[in-house]
Amino acid sequence: MTSGRDVPSARFRVRQHLGRLEALGVGVQEYPLAIDKHSRPIGWPKSLRPALAGPFFLVWQLFKVGLRVPGLLASHRVDVTWIEREFLPGALTLEPLAGRPMVFDVDDAIWLGSPAGRSAARYLGRRASVVVAGNAFLGEWFREIGAARVEVVPTGVDSTVYEPRIGGMRSGHFDFTIGWIGTPANLRYLERLEGPLASFLSQRPTARLLVVCSEPPRMRSIAPSQLQFRAWVAEEEPDVISRMDLGLMPLPDTEWSRGKCAFKMLQYMSCGVPVLVSPFGMNGEVLGLGRVGLPATEDAEWRRALDWFADHPAEAREMGRCGRDVVRSHFDSADIAARLGDVLRWASRQGGPQ
Repeated sequence: MTSGRDVPSARFRVRQHLGRLEALGVGVQEYPLAIDKHSRPIGWPKSLRPALAGPFFLVWQLFKVGLRVPGLLASHRVDVTWIEREFLPGALTLEPLAGRPMVFDVDDAIWLGSPAGRSAARYLGRRASVVVAGNAFLGEWFREIGAARVEVVPTGVDSTVYEPRIGGMRSGHFDFTIGWIGTPANLRYLERLEGPLASFLSQRPTARLLVVCSEPPRMRSIAPSQLQFRAWVAEEEPDVISRMDLGLMPLPDTEWSRGKCAFKMLQYMSCGVPVLVSPFGMNGEVLGLGRVGLPATEDAEWRRALDWFADHPAEAREMGRCGRDVVRSHFDSADIAARLGDVLRWASRQGGPQ
């Protein structure tokens, strides 16, 4: 049971592996939530907090929970139930009704969610036969709360899909494209870099910032001619990433960030794009696997690093090649699917914790 058709964790933690798992003899029937579990009703004002909507918001959440019933019923007719994250952010709802044994997949620090993320994560971690954690930080948290078994399995990237492409975003007088791809919830991390990005772009008229998201960024100090917004389309991800000269993944130094699984970074790397990232959590671990990019924390570091990449294109391209090698060696989806197959086969032989 997954969180929705376009939710990144559902797409890359589960759905991309189904064909390979089938070939390995592990059949999986996905029950994706018909609507994104994070979504709000059409027309819902962005400025309106859920707490102020009262009963209407509660009905909307209950509707989403109700859509889980077909998957819950099916979970009692299979060998193992695979749940990708909790059904609703920060809450325990119908998960106790799922069939056992259960595999619980998690790729964020979900215990930080409100209103009851910690208790929900603790319950699900203890109930599962095995917790599949996207990084070591997440795995350690679930071990500490008493999960029966924890397997750290990173989010895989299909290197046959996310691969370098001929060409690029260069057109007209632009010759250097800084790129960022992500969800609207993470735009705030990019927007915090507006200062160093605006400073860099003002001094580099042949450079631009490409933002790929379902919502445009709010970065008014960057000249409109140097800020390109491209609406996110799942099928276009590999092509648009491969056209970047540099991929950004900024994060704050928080517990939530340490639960991130560096997937945006890995997508860039698989496409042969060097990276400039905050070195927190798994980002730092990936940086340690090879000369794939540079770290930055303070604005001055981001600014200096942007200059370096623009001034050293040959070295940057070599970083991109190294990054792709790292992905193929450590994070290729074919290998990740095989590891998941082993976990699911093991879980199917368990009765689950009581």
